[in-house]
Amino acid sequence: MGYLEHIVFLLGMNLVLALALNIAVGQTGILLVSQGMLAGVGAYATAIGTTKLAMPAGVCVLCGGALGGLLGWGIGSLRGRLSQDVHAVSTLAMQLLFTTCLAAADPITGGMTGILGIRPITIPVVGIDGAPASILAIGALLAATAAVTAGVARSNVGLVLRGVRDDAMLVESLGPDVNRCREVVCAFVGCVSSVAGSVHAHYAQAVEPSQSGVAASIGMLTIVLVAGTRSLWDTVWAATVYTALPEVLRLLGVSSVLAASVRDILFGSGLILLVISRVAGARAFRKAL
Repeated sequence: MGYLEHIVFLLGMNLVLALALNIAVGQTGILLVSQGMLAGVGAYATAIGTTKLAMPAGVCVLCGGALGGLLGWGIGSLRGRLSQDVHAVSTLAMQLLFTTCLAAADPITGGMTGILGIRPITIPVVGIDGAPASILAIGALLAATAAVTAGVARSNVGLVLRGVRDDAMLVESLGPDVNRCREVVCAFVGCVSSVAGSVHAHYAQAVEPSQSGVAASIGMLTIVLVAGTRSLWDTVWAATVYTALPEVLRLLGVSSVLAASVRDILFGSGLILLVISRVAGARAFRKAL
């Protein structure tokens, strides 16, 4: 039962992160390589709040979400001052700096060891706690995130965001504030990612820097890009395969390290093919001109 609970929780968390990131990358055209950092903000806010400040779990989750939203807003505001490529590299630099600071700030973050002894979530209304409560919390977050992303994709707001992605200058000339759109989208991604990271900290009852490292950011970005940035359902399928494939391989007797490597090779190959197809398409377009 514990193993199944772990898979269900991990799948729910990956779906939340991938769907939130799809709004930034797919709908708005903002390439974020810092989602691991955003989730880490919530995770460490929860860890420090519960173990050092004796704050209730619910308050820690809310504080983590607020901090992630503010950080996301700042990342979005930078997009108006930087080109797309420079902004993407800047988010990667923030991610690397965040992980380095976590490892270096030993008195606060526990250094490379991290923080242990985080209290699990308790939901007194339904009388559950521990892993089932965390699964219920991540399920509620997933339902809310899916409802928002699907609603945005079908609404006039989604139309504006796609316009920002395809031709920001044209959208700006028609009235909408492009920079404000980017700020709100990044704040949403930051808030959702941080809340997911906070819930994960309560579920695992421990945090350490590698959980919020660049590998997590690249993994989520790869899911969205390989699935195709314009379809939410494709993102759902890609996140499901990304989560389930290593577990299926383990059940077939493959070692954990090799199973994770096979998944990374497959998704990495898909990303390479995507880049090749984009380059080939651009060259064909230039020849046609």
